[in-house]
Amino acid sequence: MFVIDTLDPIKILCECLQKDLYSITRLQTDLDYTLEALAELQDGYGYNVKKFLETAECRKDDEVVPCTIELLKDIAVQVRLPMTDFIKNRNPDGYPSAETFQFTRNSRQLHLDVVRDHLIPGLIEELKSNFPENPEFLKQLNALDPRHLPTGGNTDAITGYAEDLRPVARRFGVNSFAVVEECISFLLL
Repeated sequence: MFVIDTLDPIKILCECLQKDLYSITRLQTDLDYTLEALAELQDGYGYNVKKFLETAECRKDDEVVPCTIELLKDIAVQVRLPMTDFIKNRNPDGYPSAETFQFTRNSRQLHLDVVRDHLIPGLIEELKSNFPENPEFLKQLNALDPRHLPTGGNTDAITGYAEDLRPVARRFGVNSFAVVEECISFLLL
């Protein structure tokens, strides 16, 4: 469950980057979302772990107790999970569907917090190192997103939009004054 929660924001970013019509103007926004989602997992656990803890039945000394991350560290705790939410009366390949699943361990403590504290910062650093672009420049690229084109002939909006193109033009070595003037002329037609 922890791995699913951890990989879900990365999966969403990967799916975005693989779209046929993906625009580089969205990269910083999508990357920020992924980094924020991973950062939230540094201080807690995601939906699937929380759902597991709510759904699972933990037994310690033959007594049912609420499941918590701390309790899962105790190797004497038996954990049973009702499977009805997961299998919904399915019977794959002729196997009888179980109503509960008993988790067993090899007498080792479960340290999700240690795994989390090692894995999440590593993933965040890996994403940052693989997308080393200047975040400020990536935000400036948003001016190229067609959704930001001003409509209605508002001169102030058109001028503001054209000015937003100036740093992008400079970055690509284009005469920014000419780009701004051409953009204003074209949009005021």
